[in-house]
Amino acid sequence: MAMLSYATASFGWRFSITVALLAALVLGLSLRSLAGAGPEVNLYGRADPSQFRAGELDPEAVRDATTFQEFPLVWVGEEFQGFELVEFLHKEGDGYDKVYLIYGDCESPAELTEPSCVPPLSIVINRPGSVPSPDAVEPRIAGPETERRGVTARLVSGGMVLWTGGVVITVHANSEHMDAAIDELKTVNHEILGESAIGPGDDLSPLAER
Repeated sequence: MAMLSYATASFGWRFSITVALLAALVLGLSLRSLAGAGPEVNLYGRADPSQFRAGELDPEAVRDATTFQEFPLVWVGEEFQGFELVEFLHKEGDGYDKVYLIYGDCESPAELTEPSCVPPLSIVINRPGSVPSPDAVEPRIAGPETERRGVTARLVSGGMVLWTGGVVITVHANSEHMDAAIDELKTVNHEILGESAIGPGDDLSPLAER
């Protein structure tokens, strides 16, 4: 069962991101929100850079990302701007199938009685066909359509969504990290899928054929 795991630290609650629940409720781009049921509610508040921590690289997350065979994944490597890859989560159910890659950790203030922080960066990759098209997004939760990395992009409920024609990628980060993370996206499991690599800055539209 998915759980929120946290421990008491000398300077307050440390939010350890074993977060299938956090990812689903806070960071995940849900099918319902894209379809127009309304934006997701961030139960733990906005990401606060003062709470960010580097985190500890999880070798199992690296292994899971590189060996995942169900659909193409992208990441920003084992580390991004000092934040380590700390979690790999694969969640699937009725109408959704997605992978979360979580970078960095966070620590909430000591005065809080419950954990309340958001990690520096998360990347969500949705299986092809599991997310509505860009023009189906409810306008009140989405920005205008733009182009990033050669594909259609829209800011939806605070996350930048990239429609590749295959997988749909969402990047959740503060503004100072968002553009750099999008620019650094690259394929991670291309070798096991027998595909050619897509590197940082490359056009993402070839993912439509995979």
